[in-house]
Amino acid sequence: MHAGSLIAALLAAASLSWASPAAASPPASGVERFATLIDTHAPLPEPALTAARDRIVVLQSWNTAYALRLKLADPHVIVLAYLDLSGMTTAAGTRFATGVQTHREGRSRRAGRRYAAVHASWYLHTLRGSRFTFWDARWLWAANIGDPGYQAQWARNATRMLAARPEFDGVFVDDVNPTIRYHWDPADVRELPTDAAYQAATAAALGTISAHVRALGRLVYANVGAWSDYGEQVRPWIARDLDGAMDEMWVKWGVRPRSGWRDEAGWARQVANVAEASAAGVTVLTITHSSRTDAAAARYGYASALLASQGKVLFESTGDYHSATWFGDYETDLGAPAGPMAADASGVRRRRFTRGLVLVNPTQAPQYAELGGTFSGDGLTRVTAATLRPHTALILRGR
Repeated sequence: MHAGSLIAALLAAASLSWASPAAASPPASGVERFATLIDTHAPLPEPALTAARDRIVVLQSWNTAYALRLKLADPHVIVLAYLDLSGMTTAAGTRFATGVQTHREGRSRRAGRRYAAVHASWYLHTLRGSRFTFWDARWLWAANIGDPGYQAQWARNATRMLAARPEFDGVFVDDVNPTIRYHWDPADVRELPTDAAYQAATAAALGTISAHVRALGRLVYANVGAWSDYGEQVRPWIARDLDGAMDEMWVKWGVRPRSGWRDEAGWARQVANVAEASAAGVTVLTITHSSRTDAAAARYGYASALLASQGKVLFESTGDYHSATWFGDYETDLGAPAGPMAADASGVRRRRFTRGLVLVNPTQAPQYAELGGTFSGDGLTRVTAATLRPHTALILRGR
């Protein structure tokens, strides 16, 4: 029995069906946790604990051993294989982090027809005609995602990988962007010189990929870049082509504590986007970045997700994509939402749950809030009012 058949047999023994992960139900509060373990040396010391805590886990596509351990621990956990859409790097043997590779590393440095090295049209070029790598990721060569040949090869590579690795439930497509301006100056891109051109290319690529992956009965999740600023432009992609969408810079960016907060208007756009997508049946992944010990940032991000959720929303706080973090707020039993998010005149947002209350202050100033009842939590007991510092939150149990 070859490796693929053995893995399939093990998964079958665990009573796994490909429909079961998508059927996993969220908790009453509407927000679960997920883990993005895509660092090359990310550990998985306790697969059963990770599978129990995190409903979705994103791994590098070669990390089949971790994927299998998670599936055997809990067949319902969704395990996704990471592949970048907008950039290309080399393939080191069976290891690759991009949907299309420039060439294959090794003694022969082979560059067959499936590699970009022999397809000039699969690269983006500057106005001077040079290929280029991203400002923020020098190991990634900018891909011409609008090229039909590139799109077809990406889809072929992804479906070939998924067919050979049944322990993955689908793909996590990174760098699904409405603009290249965070990676390179659009005015210096020969093939896709405007946001409109780049958006059309992304839409076409995602449509091709989604059709092929879904034909296998697998899932398509994507990290939708600049979602908060391009909500109208990315909305059709999310609704048509994705089972899940990520907001990677949820309410904060950067790993430094007490910095990188979205302003109130940006916070409101993000919350509205997540509410809309989750209400439409799309699973939304939200990530708040900070240090691994920054409980306040995690609470702020998690509370904001609790306010936004209208369906399946998952949350993660991370600083490195190396190991999963866990904070006590995740264990607070709030019960089911008792209504939608509401806004105080001060700018504080709140949402009642059957067993608790969530408050978020996305403004730039401290704000006082009457709670409308007696609550406890975060070291507070029998409180009826609280003052929230800027960019903080309270997750409280009712008494």
